[in-house]
Amino acid sequence: GVDLTQHLRDVDVCFNCLHGTLGEDGTIAGMLEVAQIPYTFSGVFGSACGSDKGKSKELLAGKSDVTVVPGKLVRMAEFDASATSPIELPVMVKDPAQGSSKGVWLCKSHDEYTKAMAQVTAADAVVEKFVKGVDIVVCLLQEGTGVTAWPVMEFETELEWQDNAAKNAIWGWEGG
Repeated sequence: GVDLTQHLRDVDVCFNCLHGTLGEDGTIAGMLEVAQIPYTFSGVFGSACGSDKGKSKELLAGKSDVTVVPGKLVRMAEFDASATSPIELPVMVKDPAQGSSKGVWLCKSHDEYTKAMAQVTAADAVVEKFVKGVDIVVCLLQEGTGVTAWPVMEFETELEWQDNAAKNAIWGWEGG
């Protein structure tokens, strides 16, 4: 293996622009904090909560000024493929820690619902009412004690919803 401590000694600041699980779930942020290296991107707690769809929903639902889509957390150990969705179809089935559109399935039928649930790898699945809307991104830049919001960007596609393949096509990315 590689001894990262030798390489990190010469780092003044880390520009964390990693896409994917370790770059977004707080793992890299935690390593950098232990090494006392300043970095870009959210902190450990914000990254960990932001990359877990179930935890994000739970935290946001507790805020009186934030409306969340109706949904349920389904324990995979208790999932019964013959049971109906806990939310009226169409629904979105979400593997909590797979990313913004990875591990997310639009289900319009019971068959699609059971197939999606069979692909969930986490202990729980988030099942939410499907709401057709606009997919936007807003980047925030913290400068000292202030935060600046950059312009709103919209993902546009002819597809019914923005799955991972659509987002990769929009940005010209290949792979997962």
